[in-house]
Amino acid sequence: MSRGLFKKLGFHNSRYATNTPLELTYRLRWRFIDKLANRLPFANEMKAILYQYPLGLKYIIENLQISERVVEYPLIFANLNLSAGKICDLGSAGSKLPLELASLGHTVIGVDYKPQYFVHPNLSYVIADLVRLPFSNGTFDRVLLISTVEHIGLGAFSDPKHSDGDFRVMAEARRVVKDNGRVLVSFLVVDSTQDYSWHGKIHHYTPERLERLIENFVVEKRLIFNYQDGHWIPGASVDNYTCYFFVLAPQ
Repeated sequence: MSRGLFKKLGFHNSRYATNTPLELTYRLRWRFIDKLANRLPFANEMKAILYQYPLGLKYIIENLQISERVVEYPLIFANLNLSAGKICDLGSAGSKLPLELASLGHTVIGVDYKPQYFVHPNLSYVIADLVRLPFSNGTFDRVLLISTVEHIGLGAFSDPKHSDGDFRVMAEARRVVKDNGRVLVSFLVVDSTQDYSWHGKIHHYTPERLERLIENFVVEKRLIFNYQDGHWIPGASVDNYTCYFFVLAPQ
């Protein structure tokens, strides 16, 4: 495989990597075929390559969107409060966040059930089930779960299915973080009666389920952002499309 094609397929620092605050996403005009294609590794990157050619341009739709990353990444950097130590990023496949943190001098381990390919001297990856982490108790100074916990256990992205997977991954985060460490968590809360595209892909959090999710922690910071007319707006209550951000101290 040539170096250029290797990069185009999403490895290392490909210019087609899409986990940025302002994202270009591509979907096929046939919904069924698009759903099948999205199960392939680097589906969006491959569609981006096809989009550059006349035949691909005819059958691929390009969408520009502002994702919740525009909220999450700045909050991570602002609330990390770590000059030295080890960071564990859970659900890191395809995310640039571990690479960015490693580039700032942090020692980072990314964990996911899928292969991951960014390369940096301060960055390493582990393939593992997030509800059974292969680390000793109190290994990390910071544990990150960025747009991850709400998907765990549902098997919607060919990941392992687990009963109450979101609670189990939070228990694992509590186990592997140091007693004086912090767990930084962000996740979407979507109105299940309105946004059907998320059905089966995301846990829907009632106030009771939310409190159970964080019951083993002391909440140091809780922020809410609501998505309105293409913008993420700081809010005080959950709306139809909401991003939560927590800084949690072990209890």
